[in-house]
Order: sequence, then C-alpha cells, then structure tokens
Amino acid sequence: MKAIAMLKWIVENHQNTEGMDIIEVDNEFDFESFFGYQPAEQVPEGKYVYLYGDTVNREDMERMIQREEAEVYSIATDETDNENGGLCIIYLFKLED
Repeated sequence: MKAIAMLKWIVENHQNTEGMDIIEVDNEFDFESFFGYQPAEQVPEGKYVYLYGDTVNREDMERMIQREEAEVYSIATDETDNENGGLCIIYLFKLED
C-alpha cells in the first residue's frame, strides 16, 4: 500500500492515530516482545503501519483494504475491542516505497 493512500484514508475518515505507528520488520523482529502476541502468519520483512483495531470502525477499514488492495497481516489479541465488539485485532499494513 502506498503511504499516501494510508494518509489519505486517515484524514478522510478522521482516524485516531493514538493506536497507530510505523515499524520496520526484519528477521529479528520480536512480535511477542513488541505487541505481546504473535501474528497469524509469517510477516515478510519491510515497513508497516500497525493499527489497533479498537481505534477504528472495522467497516471503514475493510472498505479501505478493498479499495487499495492493501497487503494486510493481523495479530489476534485477547483484549476487548470496545469499538467493534469481540476481541481486538492488530492490523499490519505493508508500505510500498
């Protein structure tokens, strides 16, 4: 996903960026230490925007993912998602150069 597409989505949807940041994943990145959880699948090396799912409306995010055909990885947590119900998911959006 192009960084400008992510930025545009944040601005257009008035997203709270408190639960969002950019990380660099390499073969030594420790998801357990950083997030407290492991991803559902192997995450390739690269730059990612991570976003805690309880800070955003899930429908807004799904529309953006479909529109941008974003490469998304997820990390399931055992924390409550107060915005959408159920358990919180941490989303990782791979950024393109």
